[in-house]
Amino acid sequence: MPKPYPEEFREDVVRVARNRGPGVTVEQVAADFGVHAMTLWKWMRRADIDDGTKPGTTSQESAELREGVELQGKFRHPPGTDELPTARRGGDNAAQGAVSLARDLNSPVGSRRPSGIHTAATTKSTGILAMP
Repeated sequence: MPKPYPEEFREDVVRVARNRGPGVTVEQVAADFGVHAMTLWKWMRRADIDDGTKPGTTSQESAELREGVELQGKFRHPPGTDELPTARRGGDNAAQGAVSLARDLNSPVGSRRPSGIHTAATTKSTGILAMP
């Protein structure tokens, strides 16, 4: 998505806001240039990070990270398929584990219990796990 304001315009507005005179607010500078005050505050914060005066991820680093994510997405699906490789399907195992744990925790007395839950007791009337 293209940015609504050119980079050169942003730099000019930030420069004017930084060099504003006493008694002139960022809101007034923003209004003079026809941008929202919060937008100008964000541009100034981004410029401070890019200049190294404040900590954070610079615009260049952010662009490099975006490129890496885009490249990673290209290799996620084998060409011509919508399926993920079998090795990447970890969600199924997690869901099965959660169901198994829930079944174990709600099982009646005497049936299998997960190891590590030795102090728990199950009520006979409801079959629901009750902690002592």
